[in-house]
Amino acid sequence: MRWKEGETLKEDIIKAGDLIETERTPHTLINNTNNLAKFIVIKQILKGENFSELLKTDKIVHHQK
Repeated sequence: MRWKEGETLKEDIIKAGDLIETERTPHTLINNTNNLAKFIVIKQILKGENFSELLKTDKIVHHQK
C-alpha cells in the first residue's frame, strides 16, 4: 500500500487479515504478485444524505487478465 502524509510518500506491505483505516489520505493498493488479491472496502457515511451515486463512481478499479 502506498499513501501520502503531507508531502511524504510512504509504503507498507499488507498481509492477509490486515485492517487498514485510510480516512481521507490518498492511497493506492497494489498487488505485485501473481496471486489473486481481494479487498473488502467499507465506507462509513455519517451524514443522513444519499451518497449512493458518489460511492459508485469515486474509485478507479484496474482488472488484470
